[in-house]
Amino acid sequence: MKFDPDALPNAQAGVSYEARISITQNATPAGEFSISEGALPKGLTLEKLPGEDAVRIAGTPEETGTFTFKVFVWCFGTNVSGQTGDKEYTITVK
Repeated sequence: MKFDPDALPNAQAGVSYEARISITQNATPAGEFSISEGALPKGLTLEKLPGEDAVRIAGTPEETGTFTFKVFVWCFGTNVSGQTGDKEYTITVK
């Protein structure tokens, strides 16, 4: 499975932020996305987009710094088992 985009845009503390991460090359639909390592900057949340193999990171960052985290996804596996993946991302909040 492939995660898109490869990198997330930087953010600015106190300014509304939104980024989308989608997966492709999966044989079955995405079940759920989660943060498997690290954490999002305070003020941002990860939410699955209904009916899409994608999530949105949105909110208003409350702190500055560099935040590295892994986004993990599993896919429904009726005929295809073990479809999981993760990708490391970094958001820099200025």
